[in-house]
Amino acid sequence: MRSIKIDFFSLEPLLRKSLQKQIEFIPHKLTDSFETVLSVTGEENLAKEEHSLFLTGIPAAKIRLQADQKYLLPFLQTCLQEDYEEILQENARQKEKLITQDIESIFSSTGSFESQLTQLLKFCRTHLGVEECGIFGMEDGFSIEGIGQVGYENKYNKEGWRQEYAAVVSIAVSTQQAYYCPDPAKEKRLKPREAGAPIRNFLCLPLIQEENYLGAIYFVNKNFTAWNTEERLLADRFAGIAGNIIQRQFHKRSIESLTRTTEQLGKYLSKKVKRNIKQADGAEIGGVEKRVVCLFSDIRAFSTITEGIPASTLVVLLNYYFEKMSAIIENHEGALDKIVGDLIMAVWNIPHDQPEPELLAMKCAIEMQRAMKLDVALEWEKAGVKNVGMGIGVNAGFAVAGNLGSSRFMNYTVVGDSINTAQRLEAKAGSGEIWMAESLFPAVDGKIEKFVRKENDIKLKGKNKVVNAYVYQPLGKK
Repeated sequence: MRSIKIDFFSLEPLLRKSLQKQIEFIPHKLTDSFETVLSVTGEENLAKEEHSLFLTGIPAAKIRLQADQKYLLPFLQTCLQEDYEEILQENARQKEKLITQDIESIFSSTGSFESQLTQLLKFCRTHLGVEECGIFGMEDGFSIEGIGQVGYENKYNKEGWRQEYAAVVSIAVSTQQAYYCPDPAKEKRLKPREAGAPIRNFLCLPLIQEENYLGAIYFVNKNFTAWNTEERLLADRFAGIAGNIIQRQFHKRSIESLTRTTEQLGKYLSKKVKRNIKQADGAEIGGVEKRVVCLFSDIRAFSTITEGIPASTLVVLLNYYFEKMSAIIENHEGALDKIVGDLIMAVWNIPHDQPEPELLAMKCAIEMQRAMKLDVALEWEKAGVKNVGMGIGVNAGFAVAGNLGSSRFMNYTVVGDSINTAQRLEAKAGSGEIWMAESLFPAVDGKIEKFVRKENDIKLKGKNKVVNAYVYQPLGKK
């Protein structure tokens, strides 16, 4: 708070304090620095000599006493000084109370980020007595951008404050120190004003919160060129509040951006895998061997039936197919591991054990074939693709499940011979068929529809050992 200027200070409030009590019963004449009589008693008996009373070393009043009462002067001087200091302290308490109330109103406000900044800047003008102030933010950590101001008036260019102050604001931002310019006319980095009175000082403070560089706040005035200690402390206080508001906004935007990114990236993982990642303390390379059930599905003769179809149409058809199949897999508690071209891979019993994973997988496969014939095929036929069908292979066995890849990129998946066998069985399946490895039969027998035939001693590509499989055809032959 700026000290009271004695030249313009009214002594009336002081007369209601101890000084008035000391002089009201003795002959005296008290006048202020403008020769205005403030108090007089028994003027006819007073000495002609006037004595000055001082406040902060400056003559504030004159008093005439009786000649034999001059000894009272030091005492009266002390009373006046003490009363003056008491008023200053009371003023400071009242101002601090107002500042605190204004600050609390900012943080309790439910308004937008922009309205909070505007409210803060208006309080800066009120409590610091500046004519203009504004804030530049640095959300990306590199470039500064004007994000709010009050007091700048230019009928020709309302946004001129950004161009006018950007260069000098960058000084405070780059040095991370306060920048004060008492004579802006000599500062070449301050662009000349197109209109309006010239500024006479410029103070800019960096905004730093928790070692994060957020931008800067600046104050401009046309009337005085000196900032006292109390004003600088208050300016620093407002800078801290501005930094807090901006940091919260930047954090909010960062969280919103991260949420959007996470939602988009989350579409590349099944819900089961996402839950596993959330529960884990951290993603590390490695895996565990456990029994899993794996399903592969693939559209039969995909390359042939899609010849001549525009790429844009093919994308729409495939997305429709994947949307239906992935929903079925999810409804049957499977983890969609990957999509490659028109191939789908789904896994059960990972990352945690499940009851009857073989049954879940086979019920899923049956529903997938029904949806393929009764829904997807009809949709593709509208686009001119007829007789589209899908083959499915299902197998169970031990495989390594976990994060596979490198420290820079990893994929949560399963690998092993049982996975390869499932894919080889899928390659054998005709359109509308499900080929299930014989090892799953005891877990599903009597719980799903009857198989149509059994294939024995199947020779699978790349494998020396033959396998047996049960073939299911939910809707009969094509």
